[in-house]
Formats: sequence, structure tokens, C-alpha cells
Amino acid sequence: MLLRGLIRESPQLTGLAECGPSTFGVQTARERAVYNPLDTAQWEFYVLPHPALATLGTDSVSLGAVRAAAGPPVPYPAVGDCIRSADPRPGTTTD
Repeated sequence: MLLRGLIRESPQLTGLAECGPSTFGVQTARERAVYNPLDTAQWEFYVLPHPALATLGTDSVSLGAVRAAAGPPVPYPAVGDCIRSADPRPGTTTD
């Protein structure tokens, strides 16, 4: 699986610190009969700060690269907190 166009710099941004983290969601159901996009247990979520994506130096990334950079998936109930803790912009962390 290749994820394209998610890492490109926006021309309106002046630096990496102005970009929030990226969240990747992967639907994991293997059988059509059990597929339910609203069942959060069927999803894996990965949160990466923008600088971590930028160090990959490309405008596309494989799911393997996301998993290697992000570590284990984040459970759905913790995604919001994980995004806030990974955001380098002032005033966005819960610390």
C-alpha cells in the first residue's frame, strides 16, 4: 500500500513546525462479510509528527514506512490525545 500526496509541503507554510501531525488510518477487515467501516476495532491508527514525515524526503510513503516510523498502532479512543501530544505548535499540547 502506498500513500501519496500526504507529505507535500504547503506553499503557505513557512516551516515544518507549523504543520500538525499526520494521522493514518488503516481498515484491517480481511473478509467482506465482516467489513464495517464504523467499527473502530477494525482500524489501525498511526500518528506521525510532520517533521518525522519530512525526514523521509518523499511525497509518498508506504504503509511499512509509516509503521516503522510511528511504532505500534494507537487505539481509537487515544488518537486525539496522541495527535495533541505529537503537535509541535505552541499551545497545542496538553503538557
